[in-house]
Amino acid sequence: MRAELLCSCGLLLEHAGESLLIDAPNGSLPPFYEFPDAEMQKLLDGTGVYSGLCGVFFTHLHPDHYDEARVNALLCRRGALTTFLPDKQMPETITRTAGSFTVECRRFPHMPAPKFPDVAHYVLLVTAGGRSVYITADAVPDAAAHRAVLHGRRPQLAFWNSQSLSYPDMRALLREETEQSAIYHMPVDPADQSGIRRKSERNMQRYGAELPNVRVLTQYPSELNV
Repeated sequence: MRAELLCSCGLLLEHAGESLLIDAPNGSLPPFYEFPDAEMQKLLDGTGVYSGLCGVFFTHLHPDHYDEARVNALLCRRGALTTFLPDKQMPETITRTAGSFTVECRRFPHMPAPKFPDVAHYVLLVTAGGRSVYITADAVPDAAAHRAVLHGRRPQLAFWNSQSLSYPDMRALLREETEQSAIYHMPVDPADQSGIRRKSERNMQRYGAELPNVRVLTQYPSELNV
């Protein structure tokens, strides 16, 4: 399996000629990186890496992860896609299949966000060809809850938000329960007004020696092999 970070938390997973989109296409919510218009056209046309697209899944429907108009355009153009768009009426755990991908979707609390209260937020465990990717989006840094979701399974790759670097129990989780981990959802404004990039860099300077399997993704696109 191959993973490519396309925007904010937007991921493309590829396996055996098929692909799955997670949290893309998204919309505009500065300072986070929006799915580019040129990529959107390729997606609509089903060209390049999107030719084998079989599903579009979202962890939640905040604008830095999801854009309703773009998703509707995609589904109108390429309707034969498996989708997952969370809402509060859904069960705590849902498993869906898209092509060769199996996706376990588990309800998980979102980090506090006063502008977007009470959102249905899920973490996703994607499996294909005996390899797995754990996708946490804006999940709270609750190591015990993540361990409960994984339940002894050790994914080959996991994506975490930057808060995960700030807590000893989360750093232990990244080190012990994943083969490799990526810190994503990095802002792209040059001034880094939120301080997220600087804090991530400081944490990696401080704790990097104990996290040899962790990298911070600051470039779009970024590619990882699973």
